[in-house]
Amino acid sequence: MKCFKILLSAALICAFLTACRGNTQKTETEPETTEAVTETAEPTTSPVPSEYVVAAKTKTFTDKDGKSENTFAIPALNFKTDDAKAINSAISEKYDKEIEAAGKGKSGYDTINYNAYLNDDVITLLITAEKKGHAITYDVYNFNKTTGKKLDNEGLIKYLGLDTSETYSTLKAALQDDYTSKFKFDDFPDDYYYQLEMTVGDEAITRSKLFLNGDASLYAACTERASVGAGEFEVLIAIN
Repeated sequence: MKCFKILLSAALICAFLTACRGNTQKTETEPETTEAVTETAEPTTSPVPSEYVVAAKTKTFTDKDGKSENTFAIPALNFKTDDAKAINSAISEKYDKEIEAAGKGKSGYDTINYNAYLNDDVITLLITAEKKGHAITYDVYNFNKTTGKKLDNEGLIKYLGLDTSETYSTLKAALQDDYTSKFKFDDFPDDYYYQLEMTVGDEAITRSKLFLNGDASLYAACTERASVGAGEFEVLIAIN
């Protein structure tokens, strides 16, 4: 009887260990399921509502061969302050005649379009115009919707709490890197360094057009000078 109890206990222990191993194997082979989590960053910019910016003019023209459509669109600030009116007048004076000429096939541009960005109080209008021959020019207007005032370069830098000298130095370095990556001394050895200085000199840097893009990053529209092609090229440079 005593022997039977020992054998019975051993059998129970063996069965228990087998069950545990079975459960362990099952857990290892079962796929783990986790709830998908999507991380979202806080937006740094907002779509610009029509209460702030409207399309002053939008026209689409088909070329003479009927093969492509070219769009011309310019913005207007929907504010009644003197600075807003001045910005709208400057845009209208520069581009209205080009849109009219485009309807007659006589514009010097293939397309004119714009982007509007809203970062806290700052509204940015970035107008991109593609000329015949594919050269691109940019016009930039920054406007503080709370004060109703236009922001020039130094005004935008001050609004952002940055140092003017450091900002311009960072822009100069970034612009020079962009320039030297595209143009080499052998491309135009006679005046390479002159054209480089005309591109990144202090006067050229202060003439740049600073703005905040759609993710609140600071950019500048700058002119690069070179003795090739059109001779001048406008580029957008990130100021990191």
